[in-house]
Amino acid sequence: MLIIISRNSSNIAFNENKNKEVLFLDKLCYLKNIKDKNNILLIDSELLNDNGIIKYYHYHIDELFISININKVISFNTNDKIKEVCNYHNKKLISI
Repeated sequence: MLIIISRNSSNIAFNENKNKEVLFLDKLCYLKNIKDKNNILLIDSELLNDNGIIKYYHYHIDELFISININKVISFNTNDKIKEVCNYHNKKLISI
């Protein structure tokens, strides 16, 4: 499953009924519904502050890695914090 963390998911067009493999994660409670073991996280690193808190959503990035299996992270505007988190959790980081 592709898990997208974006400030404004309404700018991304997709059909929710057809795309059961894409989740816009704006609330942490959605994690309990993820059963897939092969997840990819897509995040804009500018949303991640120096403490690892995801701005506008008020949860820590480590909560994602602890709650579900994330195999890869794809990041826009890669910063030191996302690199640190991926290294700590031993996850592959793809910068675009």
